[in-house]
Amino acid sequence: MGAAGTDGVFACPALAVNLDASKFVPVHAYEFSDENAPERFLPPLGFPYGAAYASEIQYLLRIAAAIPGSLTADQQKLAAPE
Repeated sequence: MGAAGTDGVFACPALAVNLDASKFVPVHAYEFSDENAPERFLPPLGFPYGAAYASEIQYLLRIAAAIPGSLTADQQKLAAPE
């Protein structure tokens, strides 16, 4: 139920905008799916948030790199610039 709700609110509209915009300009998009990403922006709960909204920001802006040991080896690889 959660996946259907968030897809309807975030993923589907984003895809529609991407498809429309791609008729005029090059468009690049990504899907962040690290369900074990450290949560730095929401309060702790008794269950994991999963790949929650804005979880990818720490990877894109290299915030996690400033906190040693905060990412697993696979997460560090995901966060590494290409």
